[in-house]
Amino acid sequence: IRISAFVEGARETVCVSFADNGPGIDPEILDSIFDPFFTTRVRGVGLGLSISKKIIDSHQGSIRARNLETGGAEILICLPISTSREKEDEA
Repeated sequence: IRISAFVEGARETVCVSFADNGPGIDPEILDSIFDPFFTTRVRGVGLGLSISKKIIDSHQGSIRARNLETGGAEILICLPISTSREKEDEA
């Protein structure tokens, strides 16, 4: 696994990438992996990625999955950066 972080869009968003060099995600299910109760595991419940997406969405962020051209898959999580002044204004 490779984990990397970077700032995107004039320092407005921080992104964290989780990538591997495995077989990737089956293209037939790629659009479904964030759906509630979707699982490919025998004992899976299918809530892990859907709950993660809901939490990230509630923070005005995004989570995406894609297969890498070099093999493997990447999950990319991006969240807006807020300044301490913005937090004070919200309080």
